Amino acid sequence: MERNETIEKKTFIIPVGLVGLYAVLLVISGRIVQLLSLNSSNSKIFASVIINFVICALFLWLNKKYIRVKIDFKFTFSFFKRHKILATVLAIIIILIVIGNVKNLPLALMVSLQAGIVEEVICRGIISKYIYNGLNKVEEKRRIWISAIFSGLAFGMLHFINLFRQGLLPTINQVIAAAAIGMLFGVIYLVYKNLFGTIFIHFLNDFWIIAVTGTITEQDSGTVAMIISSMLYWIILGFIAWRIIKKKVA
Repeated sequence: MERNETIEKKTFIIPVGLVGLYAVLLVISGRIVQLLSLNSSNSKIFASVIINFVICALFLWLNKKYIRVKIDFKFTFSFFKRHKILATVLAIIIILIVIGNVKNLPLALMVSLQAGIVEEVICRGIISKYIYNGLNKVEEKRRIWISAIFSGLAFGMLHFINLFRQGLLPTINQVIAAAAIGMLFGVIYLVYKNLFGTIFIHFLNDFWIIAVTGTITEQDSGTVAMIISSMLYWIILGFIAWRIIKKKVA
């Protein structure tokens, strides 16, 4: 009984510690970029991207040495081959975004690639999978839901570090939205067993937002709009997650 309780606590305590470590490293990386006294904003973002990839490499080392979670990754576009209409629509949208926002492309590409790869490796590849592995005695659907929701909430809380560069209301909105997105990405990864899928979706999500707005800072849209958008995120993304689990998990 004691052994099972220890495993249960470890299943959630270690991911919390990893998220805390990630948050601390992100804050430190921000301070390092400031100390570099770079002139242009693009130079600062590029330096931040490089440091984030170093952080990712550190987490991969920690995983290999101590955590020992197998990260499922296959470089494949089979999903889009099966859904040609969706692939065509996405391609058209991306082309239109690129044509209409050429000046924002360097920023969008740098930030989106970094966020898509680094955040998915750490938050889904390592953290979600660690929780999932620790719940091996739990029924499969519940196992996926618990792992995805807990890691999604942790991913959302991580965005509180954005208070260093933006206001409270936009940050809270970002935290809630990121938690919902993290939950859905957790479900997608744990069901389809392929991190490439969530990396690609994460990249596209960040890319079109940054390419269109030209900024990585969340804008204050007002309390009412924030509450409505936050509710919509959880309702829509929660429904998509529920459909995926219902359709794909026995």
